[in-house]
Amino acid sequence: MAWDKWHDPCNTIYPCLHGSECQDVWNEYICICPEDYRGKNCEERKPCADNKCPTDSECRNLKIGYECVASAAFDGKQSGVHYQIQNTDHTFMNISFSFRSNNSGTILWIDNNPISESDHFLHVEMVSHTLEVKWDLGPSRENEAFHKTVSQKIETQRGDWHQVQLWFDGNLVHLKVSGNSDNLSEDNYSIGLSELLNGGANVYVGYKPGQSSRFKGCLNDVRIGGVLLSFFDSTLFPSSGNPFQIISKDVEIGCKLCWDDDCKHGSCLNRTDSYDCNCYDGYEGQYCDVDMCVTSNPCINGGMCSHDDMLVKLMCTCPKGFTGATCNEVDLCEHTPCANGGTCSQSNNITTCTCPPFYEGKSCDKSTIRTCNDVDCVHGTCLNIDLNETVKIKCYFYLLNDIFTCRFKPRRCSKKSNDSV
Repeated sequence: MAWDKWHDPCNTIYPCLHGSECQDVWNEYICICPEDYRGKNCEERKPCADNKCPTDSECRNLKIGYECVASAAFDGKQSGVHYQIQNTDHTFMNISFSFRSNNSGTILWIDNNPISESDHFLHVEMVSHTLEVKWDLGPSRENEAFHKTVSQKIETQRGDWHQVQLWFDGNLVHLKVSGNSDNLSEDNYSIGLSELLNGGANVYVGYKPGQSSRFKGCLNDVRIGGVLLSFFDSTLFPSSGNPFQIISKDVEIGCKLCWDDDCKHGSCLNRTDSYDCNCYDGYEGQYCDVDMCVTSNPCINGGMCSHDDMLVKLMCTCPKGFTGATCNEVDLCEHTPCANGGTCSQSNNITTCTCPPFYEGKSCDKSTIRTCNDVDCVHGTCLNIDLNETVKIKCYFYLLNDIFTCRFKPRRCSKKSNDSV
């Protein structure tokens, strides 16, 4: 058999482009493409190579165009995104998303275009610690007893991400959360979701119009029928052909579990990874909304509990005879054990006196030796008489040849003495 170029295409026709690596396989070849290229021969440049997504988002290549995937934070008060689906015949058989939350609230609400005569809907929400899906997608009926429901209880306290998959398969509806086994519900109208959306439905992420219970937490990679519900305007990637158009939105890009106003008297411990608050002194609870003055008054012996907003701490105002941070000590300073104007302080039932100038001792009852270093003579020059004396210091007045005695520094040699040098 003649040897031809198809037996060794890598070394004969060099099919792999843009610096890619060619590998021979049986009657075929494979091109190992550089990161920014794709295709049989690495001939096509990936869209993400020439288009950048906003900060905190990930660019993902599509068959045509690209998409920017990001987490979004919902505050439970006014956050949400409203989409309308535009002219599509796409088959929608599934819903998927990831979320983090420990609050009740609507995650996804889909209802009919206002001009539709039916009242079909699909509702995904957190109720306590249970993810619950309700829908009515079949022939129009008003009785709520005909509404279908499937749910799964999940642990939400740790702030973990949960991956959710909901899909219609024949007469069964499957709900799967974070790899757990499916929860099932029967529905004999499996094309209802496609019919609802292809009729021009409204899609609300994070809230249901007219309902106060909004979603609080983080959502990521929300998809219906595999199509991303982007948190960015379609002008960012016009070529993707995404049928879900944003009508209004109010979200913060990036994940946030703790919001500044969650902590009533404190601050978030870790905004992105914890629901917990770091409480100011005197408050406790997950959201620092428990006043310790009310629930567990730490001030004993009749002390009055209050909060010092300037110092941001709990204060105890103690009755006469008690002291300490919680009025837990007998006030040993009450009877003024410090002499000569000393200041008394107390710690662990031990008193300490802070003495004024020229006094010392445990009770400030001893005078210190004063020398000319302690005196400013106005009318002469200071002379040290006896370092063992603690009272008398003499000043010599040159002009009048007189002697003045300084008994106390404030007098500054203002009194005439009969002593001679």
